[in-house]
Amino acid sequence: MPNFETLSPDKFKAELSQPDTILIDVRTSWEQDSFGIISNDQIHIDITLANTTQKLEALDLKGKYLIYCWHGVRSKQVMNYMQSQWFEYVKDLEGGIDKWKG
Repeated sequence: MPNFETLSPDKFKAELSQPDTILIDVRTSWEQDSFGIISNDQIHIDITLANTTQKLEALDLKGKYLIYCWHGVRSKQVMNYMQSQWFEYVKDLEGGIDKWKG
């Protein structure tokens, strides 16, 4: 299985249950407040803010990251950026939290 790909909600849930997986929400705080979150145990990196790059670069390159946003567009952008920065394992949620059926 590739280390960089977009996963269906069912596959994303299966990956999320794996040990050492780190969940990252890249939505705005307003979107979190309005549309909920997947887990209380996640990292929030609002990619509309100026410090996004610094927050991503502070993460461990060897970590196992699952990323989501509202519709899946921003999370795919972040996944592609992380791949270009030599992260080893990043996957995003197809359709974002909009398609998530917790």
